[in-house]
Amino acid sequence: MRKALQINRPGLIGHYHGGMLDIATDLTQVSITFGCHIEHIEVDALSALRTAVNSSEIEDRIAHLKDQLDIQPDCTEEELARAARTSVALDWLAELHDLHSLAYYYMGRGVPENERDDEFHHSRYIVAYGAESL
Repeated sequence: MRKALQINRPGLIGHYHGGMLDIATDLTQVSITFGCHIEHIEVDALSALRTAVNSSEIEDRIAHLKDQLDIQPDCTEEELARAARTSVALDWLAELHDLHSLAYYYMGRGVPENERDDEFHHSRYIVAYGAESL
């Protein structure tokens, strides 16, 4: 585990909620202890990437999702397309920042583009897909 953390380049989107002290982490200590760099990323970066995803990329990702996951029958095509768009954007974000993992907590502030990025929940699996290579 220690070696995996040493070579990891984690990303962090968002911030801790004031009441989350039970899971708060001293990121400086994580960096000092394991020697990794933690990339702090604004949720707006993901929003911007989501707008650049085209319909062909969404269709390709939906096909991939259907091949890899057991998608429940009550999941609408609209929700699946939203998840696929976010999944592609997360891949781009990971590549752009050379991330090996990603943690997030985002509490909306009324920006519609960012509020829609609650779609992390629809495409969470993508966050750790490269973990086996560590």
